Amino acid sequence: MTNPSSTLPHIINRELEQRVTTNRHILKHIIKALLFCAKQCIGLRGTIETFHMTPTVNPGNFIAFLRDRAEDDEILREHLLFPQKKNAKYVSPPSQNELISIIANFISEQLIQDILSAKFYTIMADEVTSHNQEFMPLCIRFVDKENNIREEFLEFLTIKRITGRKLADKVLDCLNQKQIPLNDMRGQCYDGAANMSSDRCGLQRCIREQAPLAPYTRCNSHALNLVIVHACKQTDVAHTLTKMKEVCLFYKYSPKRQGLLESIIEQSVSSTNKRKPLLDLCKTRWAERHYAYSHFYDSYVFWDKCRTQRKALDVYDAFSKVDLVKSSYNSLRTNIDGRFGVWFSQATRIAERVGVTPGMPRLAAQRRPGGGRSVYRPNADLAIDCGCTITLSSLPCIHHIEDYFRQNYAIPFIDHIITELELQFSDLSKKSALLLGLVPTVIKERDCDIAEIIAVYSEDLPSPALVEEEYQRYKDGILRNVLESNCVIPDSCATAIKNCDALLFPNIYTLLKLACTSPVTSAECERSASSLRRLHHYNRASMTGDRLSALALIHIHYGFNHSYEKIINSFSKLHPRNMELENIIFQK
Repeated sequence: MTNPSSTLPHIINRELEQRVTTNRHILKHIIKALLFCAKQCIGLRGTIETFHMTPTVNPGNFIAFLRDRAEDDEILREHLLFPQKKNAKYVSPPSQNELISIIANFISEQLIQDILSAKFYTIMADEVTSHNQEFMPLCIRFVDKENNIREEFLEFLTIKRITGRKLADKVLDCLNQKQIPLNDMRGQCYDGAANMSSDRCGLQRCIREQAPLAPYTRCNSHALNLVIVHACKQTDVAHTLTKMKEVCLFYKYSPKRQGLLESIIEQSVSSTNKRKPLLDLCKTRWAERHYAYSHFYDSYVFWDKCRTQRKALDVYDAFSKVDLVKSSYNSLRTNIDGRFGVWFSQATRIAERVGVTPGMPRLAAQRRPGGGRSVYRPNADLAIDCGCTITLSSLPCIHHIEDYFRQNYAIPFIDHIITELELQFSDLSKKSALLLGLVPTVIKERDCDIAEIIAVYSEDLPSPALVEEEYQRYKDGILRNVLESNCVIPDSCATAIKNCDALLFPNIYTLLKLACTSPVTSAECERSASSLRRLHHYNRASMTGDRLSALALIHIHYGFNHSYEKIINSFSKLHPRNMELENIIFQK
């Protein structure tokens, strides 16, 4: 035969190859449309699910995106307007769900491979409610092959009951389903809610029954939040915050009052970098209240004219930052006399601008020497003796007013914050004491109790018997580098592990890896919950849990490199298709 390509089998195969190529081209555009909508966190479906080049009703973002692409692609346009088979357009909701699930599975499989290669990992979880439904974002913290600390969203778990045992069953089922070994779990991080933190029946207790080497770490962001919450429970501080809330609501819910305030500020201030004069006080995140207080402070003097929550933080960094905050408040408490004088002078100037005279409660007879004490207001004795004479009928001098607020408000408030910092972060200090000894900047200053570290982590070390000798070599190398060069010494676990040779110091490398794996906050869960707010809004409240979790994976892992060929191959093998997507006889 002179020309084999002209034979009937080759002609049939060539035509089949052409159809397969055309169909895969069409499906690739459909996948691109799905990815665009999922990544941008916008809804797919509209009023109808039929395709028209000039629709009279909203076809949804997905169909609209395909229609736009079809204007420049004749093959896609022909398929959408005149399909070869009416039941093989693959733009219906079931086809969308299948493709979305396949894409999410590829992301999940890549994450699981990274977690398994890291060996040690930590779980982080938090509860969130959306449209009367309970969800729990599950995130994993681990150290990847390039020694980078990563915190990755894994899945949204749909919760029916929020008891510790039920939550633990959900988490364990998810890990077992994804074949992530429980014996490699080295930590768990949640907030301080009873169903999470209880040592008797909480989530952390139930998880430790299956993974005894996974100690519970309280989210330090929540702990810092609680420090301020508890300190602000003092009666007068709470009343002040309530008044601020009422003022914010007074302007926020009246367009006229809000507009009047904004116009007065624009006339009085030449330039401002704040979009709004007042912000509502966040109920849960006190860190966000800082911005609201800043706006409140800047706008306070204008009222008289218009009257009518970082990612992948390591343990040593967290310990250093908390220690810095503690020392700052201790220093503030020591020098309270000088610092409070500045605050009081500033408050006095603002009060004068709005026509308010600083004052203090009158001195009742019970407050005089030999008398009783008032029990319904702060009543610490005044410590200053300025020489001014005060009687029951005279007004107090400015020195006594300043001293009254210092003794009864400033000092108790700062003392309360210092006490709460010690209480909330005691666990972090104990945990860091074991691990910070491996940080080169700490090794340079003092020795580390390596025996205690061996006792805690002996099961994870390659050769526990050689840790002490290996640590001494590691320390000698650090000290030699300090003496011989002016190179920058790693000052955290995250930077130390990048400079540690896993072949020369296998035990130290493992300990540093465990230190980096130790959780600090559950902030990644909070970011995942923010994605849920964008995904699960009132127009999409009936979305199923599987579709929601898959869309969240695609949206959160925005930069994931998707392989269209692998997605099409998986889609074609899912079950028999009416559209030819593979040539099973002459596969390449």
